[in-house]
Amino acid sequence: MDTQKHLRVLVVEDSINAAQELINVVRNLGHAVRESRADDEETLHQALEAEEFDVVFCAVAVQELPIDAVRKALDRIGVEIPLVAYGEDLSPAAQTECLHAGATALVSKSLPDHLAIMLERELECLQVTRELSAARVSLAESDRRCQALLDSSQDAIAYVLDGMHIYANRMYLELFGFAELADIEGTPIMDMVDEGDREKLKGLLARYGRGDKNARTLDVRGLSVSGARLSIGMEFSDASYEEEECIQVVIRDYTATRRLESQVADLITRDQLTGLFNRHYFIDTLDGVVSGEKRARAGVIYLEVDGVSKLREQLGLSGVDVVLREVATVIAQAAPEAGVVARITDVAFAVLLLNGQGLTKFAEHLVKAIGAHLIHIDGSPVSATVSAGSAMLSVLPNEAEAAIDAIEQACADARATGGNTHRSFRAARETFQEGEAGEDDRALAKSIHDAITNRRLKLLFQPIASLRGAGGERYEAQLRMLNENMDEVHPRQFMAAAIRYQLAPSLDRWVMLAALSRWDQRRRDGKRTQFFIKLSAPTVIDKKLVDWIKGQMVKWQVADAGDLVVEVSESTILEYLAESKALQAGLKQIGAKFAVTNFGISSGALKLLNHVHPDYVRVHGELVQSIHEDDQAFRKVREIAKAVAAMKAVSIATHVDDAVLLPLLWQAGVDLIQGSFLQEPGEGLNFDFVGEMF
Repeated sequence: MDTQKHLRVLVVEDSINAAQELINVVRNLGHAVRESRADDEETLHQALEAEEFDVVFCAVAVQELPIDAVRKALDRIGVEIPLVAYGEDLSPAAQTECLHAGATALVSKSLPDHLAIMLERELECLQVTRELSAARVSLAESDRRCQALLDSSQDAIAYVLDGMHIYANRMYLELFGFAELADIEGTPIMDMVDEGDREKLKGLLARYGRGDKNARTLDVRGLSVSGARLSIGMEFSDASYEEEECIQVVIRDYTATRRLESQVADLITRDQLTGLFNRHYFIDTLDGVVSGEKRARAGVIYLEVDGVSKLREQLGLSGVDVVLREVATVIAQAAPEAGVVARITDVAFAVLLLNGQGLTKFAEHLVKAIGAHLIHIDGSPVSATVSAGSAMLSVLPNEAEAAIDAIEQACADARATGGNTHRSFRAARETFQEGEAGEDDRALAKSIHDAITNRRLKLLFQPIASLRGAGGERYEAQLRMLNENMDEVHPRQFMAAAIRYQLAPSLDRWVMLAALSRWDQRRRDGKRTQFFIKLSAPTVIDKKLVDWIKGQMVKWQVADAGDLVVEVSESTILEYLAESKALQAGLKQIGAKFAVTNFGISSGALKLLNHVHPDYVRVHGELVQSIHEDDQAFRKVREIAKAVAAMKAVSIATHVDDAVLLPLLWQAGVDLIQGSFLQEPGEGLNFDFVGEMF
């Protein structure tokens, strides 16, 4: 398809043949021509109104339409296009006469080369003229839009010439109290500033005029027409307004901005119903304390309004809102200034005390104060009660969300007793004898060091069997130290000293190496055995541990790292949650398994499973040994087994020392058992897993 642009030509000629001759010459020059002809003023006006032309050729010999008449017609309708005269006389006198008449050039049909040059020049001039016209339209539109933006801008903007206002937008006028632009035109910029700051403004304008690039902003006290003082910032830049070089001044109203920032901060950090801090702010604050030096002394209280469903039925939603506001007020008024009080769920509140001394007494005081507080709704007195849980941060997980989950369980314990009471968080603790370090303790540490150096350590193994008929050999590796008389010493007698004197990591690594050696022997005998190995807290927080384990597995050619199960106690996980999660992730990456041991005693045990996802959960022996005489212990074990199964992990009952426990553990849903009923810990790996029947 031909996409060549047509040259639109109007020929003023009284002879059709002469006009066609000219058009043929132009076509021969390589132009695609769309032509029209006029031979008098009427046809000329009709043609100009009907179409926009690129060039007008006017014959010098046309009497009805001389060149000056054609020029006037073009000027009358505002058309800027080339008017080229043509004839046979190209003498200087003839050219001068044509130019005086309004033509832009004089050409001849008989000199096509000259015509081509002159036509090309005129068309180039036409292109420039049209681009200039388009630019002027665009500039005018841009000016209009800029003016509209200035007028509608939310920034206060003015233009200043020689220190006087020549323009100010609506926001600027409103800020300083002017009704109309006319009221401020010609007003000095100095009048917008408090008298005490005028010298500052004067000095900055002087530096700005000298081209100082640093003289661009200034914070001053503004002054409105009414005399009100404003806290403002002024920003200066070069500008042009209505073709005048001037200075643009943008005003920042810090007073309004700071007020807005305060309101936004409240929306982000405050609960809109009670005015207390919200959960997000509380968790952020708690995170900072949990990971900082203040953790050891800080405490947390969790309070939940009792019987909210019943209150909602009695009082309706608006009435419950009144109750929540009143409870929040009681808590906020009782809390010390250094405390942080927040609403963390629809019906629960939390208090962070940086000084947790007397935490239990304060929690109990809050419960009593809320219960004694009368709330008036529609003229009738109403009372509400709360259940509360409290704990020092040092016994809670070292992640804020997990700490809240744990202490909420203590509150749930209080609520389970009927509410309007308080329960302290119960943390699981190892049964080590953790006395103060003294001469005996130092002597014990020396004995541990000697035992490590002289290899007076031994490993015992206790089988872990299935209650459900699952196959596989499993043993827990248990460390024993031999004293100078070669008597066995249980870890509960020396591990606390080992931890205090930083000997525990060496013991843990020795246990793992010894277990890997026994694993290798079993492999050579054609048997596959899974070993459970308990780690102390100092080893758990060792960032190099996983790489060390990986290296040992390569050394011992362990094909399936799942044969190694690393055990960490619940109390260690609570104290070092972040480090325990990192250890678990590292073990998972290399294929080893992770187990939580001594599980179930703390108030927040089940909540802890939301944060760590172990492969095995070893139920605390105190719970297991109580299930035949304590229904609550049985329910707790069953709840643990159910939760563990739901996360596709395996539950293990420890300290199973009596056959009477087996049917109860079966009913509770426990998967594996370990204890003296099966076999006492010993050096041999001789338990008959094939013949186990439960």
